[in-house]
Amino acid sequence: MLRLGKLECSGGFLLAAALFFYMDPGDLIPLAALAAGFHELGHWTAVRLMGGGGPCAAPHRYRGQYGA
Repeated sequence: MLRLGKLECSGGFLLAAALFFYMDPGDLIPLAALAAGFHELGHWTAVRLMGGGGPCAAPHRYRGQYGA
């Protein structure tokens, strides 16, 4: 597990990301990743504007507690 501040990435994610970047012929993946990042930032902003808060979402930490 690679940790950079609050960000955690597994080895499988890093391997898949490297494979996708290697196999991407038209530089589409960096643009898609940027779009996905802005999309998720919109979710975060909406939660904050609605008064939500708390820790960053980490589904692996809560697995099994909420029926997942």
